[in-house]
Amino acid sequence: MLVTLCASCASAGTADEPGDPFAMAQTDGQVTGPSLEQLEASGPAYTPFDTAPALESGTWLSELLGRELVPVIEGRGLPADQGALVWGLIAEDGTVRSAVIQTTSGDAQFDEAALVVAGQLSYEPARNEGSVVPVWILIEVSMLLR
Repeated sequence: MLVTLCASCASAGTADEPGDPFAMAQTDGQVTGPSLEQLEASGPAYTPFDTAPALESGTWLSELLGRELVPVIEGRGLPADQGALVWGLIAEDGTVRSAVIQTTSGDAQFDEAALVVAGQLSYEPARNEGSVVPVWILIEVSMLLR
C-alpha cells in the first residue's frame, strides 16, 4: 500500500484588489492580514505568507490514512488510485480549523474520509514577515493501493 499526502500552499485569489476586505494593513510597523475568523467565514481566500505551513509528519500519518481511507476504497470497490483536493484553513497553532472539498474524488464517502483526514493534520504554522498567520492551503489527500 502506498499512501501519499501532499500539502501545496496555493492561494485562492490575489492580494490588495480594489475593495478587497482582506487587504493588508500596517500598524506600528507590523503588517497584518485577515483574522482566522474572517478567513473561516469567507471560505478559501488569499492570504500572503513568506513561510509556508509545513506538515508535521510521522508514523501516525500513514496510520491515519490507512484507518480512514483504506476501508472506504476497499469497501466501495473504488479504483486503486483515489484522491481528492481539499482546501484546509491552517490556524495560528497549526491545526486545521476548517476543510472543504476543492476537487472531488468522484465518491462522496471518499470525499468525507478525505475531510476527516485533512481535519486531523497538524502543521508548523505559516508566517508572514515573522508573524504567525492563518492561511488557506490546498491539501491533496490521495492513496494508491498495491
